[in-house]
Amino acid sequence: MSYVKLTKNFDRIFHGNRIVQTKIIIYCLLLVNTLAFGQITVDHAQFISVGDSIVEHYDRSPNINITPGDKGENVTWDFQFLESDFTDTLSIVSPSKTRFSEHFSASDIALCLSSTPDVASFFNKTDDNLQYTGTGYYDQSKMVIDTQNKRSILKYPLQYLDEDYQVLKEEKILFKDSIKVLTTLEYHYKVDAWGDLKLPTGLFFALRVKRSLTITDAYYKLSGFWWEKYQEKIFPNITYEWWTDNPNAKHHIAYLVMDSSNEKVLHASFIPAIPFKEKIEQVKQNFDLTLYPNPAQSVINMNLPAGKKYANIYSFSGQLVHSETLFSEKGQINVSRFSSGLYVLVLKSDSGEIFGTSKFIKR
Repeated sequence: MSYVKLTKNFDRIFHGNRIVQTKIIIYCLLLVNTLAFGQITVDHAQFISVGDSIVEHYDRSPNINITPGDKGENVTWDFQFLESDFTDTLSIVSPSKTRFSEHFSASDIALCLSSTPDVASFFNKTDDNLQYTGTGYYDQSKMVIDTQNKRSILKYPLQYLDEDYQVLKEEKILFKDSIKVLTTLEYHYKVDAWGDLKLPTGLFFALRVKRSLTITDAYYKLSGFWWEKYQEKIFPNITYEWWTDNPNAKHHIAYLVMDSSNEKVLHASFIPAIPFKEKIEQVKQNFDLTLYPNPAQSVINMNLPAGKKYANIYSFSGQLVHSETLFSEKGQINVSRFSSGLYVLVLKSDSGEIFGTSKFIKR
């Protein structure tokens, strides 16, 4: 199993065979996609399907300026400096097409990586969650079937500020009647931000999901009639994922693996997706956003829905040039310092919902 694939996932803990087990659990965390314009939402119907193939680009020594950035509303993350020094292909196949099919005949989909051909992970999809069902892999030519830690990986629909917390425990006797280890796996994710993500491939509207997995191994020895804890090891793991509404992405568009202190980015990855100009054309308008005067020289005016709004203005190449928070139902933005050209205004709610977009010309 390659170093790249181990470090790609935030639970790359060498726990004997658990390295495969926890690695696969993360794959299912990574595969939930689809953020629909309007209210940004992850829905089961837009999830990855059998026959899909995704090429992911890895930067194993990311620029020091690449950080997870802030949480919250209308955040801008600049990952334009990511480089691709390794690629891997994730293939979604029918479980019957794998060497482990007889053990996972009840599963819906199997995930396979080109860099680890001897490993496949299996899942079931329902209307309201994604279920991890197990992993098959080879250890020194011996087939291993791991069905521990079956659980719900993601609950639908997923929106800004959604979160989930799960705890799993398993006990293993290391030496008969003398030593045992109790392992606790604490899973937590929260959709903690939305905003604009800048990648080498362009600008994207995105949600950010912060995930953590804390593995605690508590070691016990038999002392008389009682088990006495004598050692505890804790392995914290944190990752960040960015999801866009691109129906062709079928995956997070950016992914950061952090060190145990959550201060340094160890590895990063990203995938190509629909660029900004094409994405703007696909936005479903939920509000008739009209800008006037258009063309404009000094200000643009607009009638707005009630409540807090974010108005982001982009050049038509996708560069964010202005961001402003509006509260009034009569909005006005000063564009006198803008260069002449074509611009796009995107109006969002405080939850990241896109009310509408409108183009205008600055003379």
